[in-house]
Amino acid sequence: MSRTRTDALLEGWKMASHSAQRPEAPPARGTSRAALPLGILAAAALVILALVVGSRMLSSGPGPALPAVGASAPAATATATPTLTTTQAPSATPAPSPTEKSSAGVGTPSAADVAAAKAFVETYTSKLQHTDTTGAWQLLAPREQLKSPSQAEWATERYQFFQGVTGYTVTANPKDVPPIGSWLTGTNGANIDLGHAVLVEVRYKGVPGPADWDLYIVNKTSNGLEIYSVR
Repeated sequence: MSRTRTDALLEGWKMASHSAQRPEAPPARGTSRAALPLGILAAAALVILALVVGSRMLSSGPGPALPAVGASAPAATATATPTLTTTQAPSATPAPSPTEKSSAGVGTPSAADVAAAKAFVETYTSKLQHTDTTGAWQLLAPREQLKSPSQAEWATERYQFFQGVTGYTVTANPKDVPPIGSWLTGTNGANIDLGHAVLVEVRYKGVPGPADWDLYIVNKTSNGLEIYSVR
């Protein structure tokens, strides 16, 4: 068994008591009974000192364990720092504008398409000039009609306008304005068949500018031609 610190102290006490020598003759009567041999006092002081030191060491708890001689200290293990990986969200694809949607299937209208569109606008304008607003209203595309609060208000505005018109000129595919693709936002989100649609301009006489002209897109559908006022 390993010896404890208390056993070591007791053994030291025994050794100190055994080493003290008794006097050969009793002390003289004149000597005080309280006086003790010097060796016993020194041994007792050492034992008391050892007990005090030992009790303090025991109360302070065990100290840190030291590695054995020749033993290598454990190597510090590096903790890997987690790496945050940022993932870029896929960029949202912008929704096509009404113009882009309407531009699908771009083509070149035929000569027949151009002639039919011009004639259709001439008929429409003639009806307005002759106060046939009901007949002209029916030539407008349904989405064009939705631009007006009511047919009656539209008819009143057109009637008043044509009171000052003394003449007009109709031109298909005019060169003095941007091409048809620049005017698609005026179709109220309609799907325009650019393979057959034609831009038609009407110039008025007797009307001061800048209200002296109108611009239309004539669109071809399965139900026939329809007019959009884009200016």
